[in-house]
Amino acid sequence: MESVESPLESMPSAEPRSSVARAAIWDFGGRLANYVVLFVVGVVLTRLLSPAEFGAFAIVLSVITFSSIFIDLGFRSAIVQSQGTTQEQLSTVFYLNLALAVVIFAVFIGGAGYIERFYAISGLRNYIWAASLLFVINALALIPGGLLQKELRLKALSLINTSAAAISGGIAITLALLGFGIWTLVAQQVISALVILIGTLVLSRWLPSFSFNPAAIKSLWHFGVRMFLSGFLETVFTRLDVFIIGKIFPIQTLGYYNRAQSLDGLVRNFSSSTTASVAFPVIAKMAADTEAVRTFYLRCLNAISFIAFLLIGVLFLTCFDIVTILFTDKWVEVGYFFRIMAVTGFVYPISALMVNLIAARGNAAAFLKLETWKKAILFPAYLSFIVGGVYLFLVALGVAYLIALGLNAYFVRKETAITISAQWIAIYRYGLVAILGTGAVFGLTYYLTNMYLHLVVSSVLFAGIYLLFCYKLKLPGFLEIYARIIAFYNDKRYANISSPA
Repeated sequence: MESVESPLESMPSAEPRSSVARAAIWDFGGRLANYVVLFVVGVVLTRLLSPAEFGAFAIVLSVITFSSIFIDLGFRSAIVQSQGTTQEQLSTVFYLNLALAVVIFAVFIGGAGYIERFYAISGLRNYIWAASLLFVINALALIPGGLLQKELRLKALSLINTSAAAISGGIAITLALLGFGIWTLVAQQVISALVILIGTLVLSRWLPSFSFNPAAIKSLWHFGVRMFLSGFLETVFTRLDVFIIGKIFPIQTLGYYNRAQSLDGLVRNFSSSTTASVAFPVIAKMAADTEAVRTFYLRCLNAISFIAFLLIGVLFLTCFDIVTILFTDKWVEVGYFFRIMAVTGFVYPISALMVNLIAARGNAAAFLKLETWKKAILFPAYLSFIVGGVYLFLVALGVAYLIALGLNAYFVRKETAITISAQWIAIYRYGLVAILGTGAVFGLTYYLTNMYLHLVVSSVLFAGIYLLFCYKLKLPGFLEIYARIIAFYNDKRYANISSPA
């Protein structure tokens, strides 16, 4: 087996390695805290609200998310990727984004009634009006947040996001207990965005100057426009399922689907988000050093694959226990949806790393071409709604995701000369261990009828088998994560010993 070095040895000096490691640890810790808060809030709200209320809110959030892509226009990615930006450029982008946000806000104020009539959901217009405030709030936070990410100030971002989740979650639970229904979910999103805005403004210490020069952002636009088009395609296809289910199926079905997606988000958050947050600015800084990019990418690929398949195995085996214990029996349908999603749950986090590499290298044209081809692959899956409903759609979508992953690997090969086979091997050796572990645990726990006992035994057994095989096979992702944990623990212990009493 290959020897495993520090995950950041590709960085040019000890200081950058240390900075990136600290950034990654803070980002992961922050996302963990943020997810715990959101998860607890989500459990409480799911118990208090009905599937129909979650379904209606899913439509509101999808409409807002879809429209928000027109505010960014790819400039945040361009700012992070750029090696140098001026105050004039940042101010120009800020005013442009704010103007677009105001225009889109006005459009939704005027058009929300049409959306309500299309979906035939009473009160939908009012929810969209209130949620439209997110356009302006997020536009104001775009530049300060982008600067914090560019500077790898992920500790600050983690504190901001966790605070936003806690504050908005506490208010949402209070509103739910008072019987505010869907307004609870709308208020949670708006309050969270406001806290993030205040936090990013305070910690970035950035304010726009009184300058607006469209010619100054020409270089950012060349990169950003392709990122915008790519983001537009991605947003369409990640929200199209919600629009279709909300229109042709009972609104309760969309509520079940929305909760299944929230569980699926666990795999995405913990296996990809930290690496994506760190990888994009880091690869952007080392973009000219192809060998360093290759080394960094392969280590990230192994780490993501290791974490993703560990989470997928546990959630696949225990999803019905989790749904019933946390959400009650009325949400059991969520388990069936999620179990299908979990089979290809590893694709999203790995794809996120791959496309971040291409974008961070500055090859926006290849990024746009890749996203266009992938959406052409995904589109036929949406036709399956007509034939077999939600279940057939999820299966077809999973197959399309696997094909799209192969396309991602092909573009990474063109960018870095890492062969497709090397990338597949890095991914699927963890998948094979996870499949064997899942099969063994499923058989061993099949006759456990107590859901609490089944949850604990299945989780512990699978994690034990998976980690043992990864250790015995000396899989790089496991050794990478283990080395980082030990190093972090030793650093903290040394700091405690060295500090004066």
